[in-house]
Formats: sequence, structure tokens, C-alpha cells
Amino acid sequence: MMPRSIFLTLAGALLLATSGMAVAGSHYVVAAAGNTLRISLQLAHDGQIKTLFVPGSGGTYAEKAQVEAPACNGRALAQDAPGNWIAPASCTKVLWTVRPLELAANGYDATRQNTARIGKARWIVFSESTSLLRVKGETGPATIAMRKHDLPMTGGIPAGRQAWKVPAQNDAPEFYIIGRAPTQTAHFGGLRVTYVLDNPAQIRAQNLIGLHAQAMDYLAATAFPGSQCNALQQHLLVLWLGLDQSHGMLNGAAGGRSFIANYSATGNVPPTKKDTLLALMVTSHEQFHQLTQMARRDLPGLPGWLNEALGAYYGITAARLVRPGSKADALYSHFVDRDRPIEHGLVEWNRRYAAGDPSGYPFFYSQGATFLSLLDQALQAHGSRLDALLPALLRSRFPADNTLPADFVQRAEKLAGPEARTLIERYVGVSGADPQPEPLPAQR
Repeated sequence: MMPRSIFLTLAGALLLATSGMAVAGSHYVVAAAGNTLRISLQLAHDGQIKTLFVPGSGGTYAEKAQVEAPACNGRALAQDAPGNWIAPASCTKVLWTVRPLELAANGYDATRQNTARIGKARWIVFSESTSLLRVKGETGPATIAMRKHDLPMTGGIPAGRQAWKVPAQNDAPEFYIIGRAPTQTAHFGGLRVTYVLDNPAQIRAQNLIGLHAQAMDYLAATAFPGSQCNALQQHLLVLWLGLDQSHGMLNGAAGGRSFIANYSATGNVPPTKKDTLLALMVTSHEQFHQLTQMARRDLPGLPGWLNEALGAYYGITAARLVRPGSKADALYSHFVDRDRPIEHGLVEWNRRYAAGDPSGYPFFYSQGATFLSLLDQALQAHGSRLDALLPALLRSRFPADNTLPADFVQRAEKLAGPEARTLIERYVGVSGADPQPEPLPAQR
């Protein structure tokens, strides 16, 4: 099984309990001061004590919070837990410092999700999840901008002139660039992608932008077929950041409309075809999460098992489509294995994960990708494809028990026959039950 960290992302922010009346979104102003950043947050003057927290301070892969010395009216805020501060009722403006990590060239591991300067770059990767204080109980998105006449900022979702959206607290976090970084822009229908290139020569030598564009053409057209893609009018920010081979893996970190994609930075050693395939798989996986979010609009997120199953399946499918061959087939087989034993259905693994048991999470990828691949094969045997069913699935409401929608099951069974229901019962499970699956018939 491929290590989980090769594609693990901060797929969603922490869900937070709220109390009292929720307030509107905040506005953050960032000022560059030498090697540090000074950030201010205006608070509502409502006479209420507020809890401020750093979203990524408790994450499995995030470094400790990078917020330093938050203060109000020149007085330090009291801290009641790691990554948690209390603003008194009289406080209307909080100030704090963020010191970007100083990383070596090719040293940014996407799973760490830090605010950092890389090598001799004149620009900074800014991570919302480790560097912004959020107001507990606040609903809706916030905005962020640089101080007037300061360095430029680039983000994923514009929010007016020279300002960018900060996601709501229960949405995936965002990444931003502070300063003038090398960029390149591409369009896929109505979807505009801005690429940030930490080393343009290395990235172009591996043709990562061109290969990613081919993968995006397929993924965007699958999630938004026909004229739907032209009507998107959306923007994505992709940060290509090299990671030295000594780390032993490539990673990705997806935000709502921005993500960091590691690629193999090998110095004088040419990257292998496997290196390029892994980079394509990681970016396609994360990109598909973002396309899924766009497709669902205001609907609740997909069940966790299905969200990661789709990301894994379409990540490896896009990589193999763009760079076919034995290496791609071997990578595909790490995920898709019809002979892999099935201990529980994906719905049961999802239930256990939600209850605090992480052991089933890797099966979202391997068992999930296997299920979707076999379902696609069954559909192809009857003249259809999973791609044809996908747009409706992405826009469906899901049962409370996280099983597949009844209309999707019925349509799959109508197109592929009883084998579709057999696959669903075996790999996904059914409502209120986790049956021991019967072996699949021998492959034809």
C-alpha cells in the first residue's frame, strides 16, 4: 500500500462548537516588517469576550502555531490552552507577529503547511491554518489583504480589489503568496489557474505545467461536462514547490481554491518517470477535491470515504492517462487490487474513523479506488462509464448513514446489471449492516 502521507491533505478544517450569537466574517491586514509579518484583526465592538484560536495548532501534520505574542491595546492576551487566547470584552483590535520559517531550497514539505520563506526567494508562502487567529463562533468567510502600498498578495479567491477570501472555519484552509513570485497562467474553460513556480527551470524541464494541463483538461471536463466548464468563472492557485529526494516522498496540501504540490527536486540527477507520475497523481488528487467542492456549491461535503476514494481514483487515472506505460500501471496497481481482502465496507470504515479510530482511513484510498475502478469496468462492459455518472453523483444529497444515494445505485444497476449492486454491497456496504462479502467471480 502506498504510504498515506503521499497524498494526505488537510482535506477539511476542524469543525468547531459555537456558542452565543455568531458574528460576520473578519478582515485581516498583513504588514511586512523585515523578516517578520505583523497581522491585525479588527474585532466586533459588542461587549463580548472572545476566544481566538489557530486552526492548525492541533492538526496531525501541521507544525505548532506560528502566531506570536497576540496583544490588544498593548497588553498580551491571556492563553487558556495551546493555540487558544482570550480577548477581553473591551478589545476591538488584536495584533500579532508571524515569523516565516527559513527553509532551505527544495525544503518545503507540503504536509507541514507552514508560513515559510524558501531558500533565497523574495516571496513567502503564507498558511492560513498556522498563522491566522480565528474568532471562535464566527460564521462565514473572512477576507485578508496586505497593508496599503506594501508587498502584493496572491490567493485563490478574489474578494474585491487587492483582497482575498479566507475560508469559513469549517471549510478547507487556504494558502497565499506574499511578494512577487514567478507565475504562469492557464485557462480550462471558465477555470483560470495561476501557477507559482519556485524554480521555473526545474518545473519546465519536467514539463509539469504541460502535463498538469492535460490532466486538468480531463478532470475538469469529467466533473463539468459540455458547456458547464465554460460557465465556471473560477480561479485556482497552484504552488509548485520542490522537495528534495531525501524526504523519500512527495506530498500535496489542498485548500479550497489553492494548493501546494511538491515535485521531485533532484539537483543534477534527472527526475525519473515515477517522480513525474507521483507529482501528477498528487496534484490530480488534490485538484479533484477542489473540482468536487465547486460542483457541490452549497451542498454539504461528500462523505469522507467517497471524497478520498474519488480523489485517489481520479488522481491515478489522470496520471496514467497523461503518462501511460508500465510505471503508470504499477502505480495504479498499488491502489486497485480486486484480490485485496475486504474486512469492512467503506461506510463502516467511515463510521469508525468518525468515532476516533484512524485505522480505516487508508482504505478510503485503496478500497475506494478499487471499488470505483471495478464499477467503471462493469459499466464499460455494458457500454457506459463511471465518468458519465459522476456529474450527477457530485451534485447529489447523501443519506445520513453515508451510503450511496439510491438514485445512483439504481442507475448503476440499470446500466451495469446486478454486478453493480454486488460491488456496492461488497466494497461500500449497505445501510445498517456490514456484511461479510462473498468473493468476486473470477475476472473475465
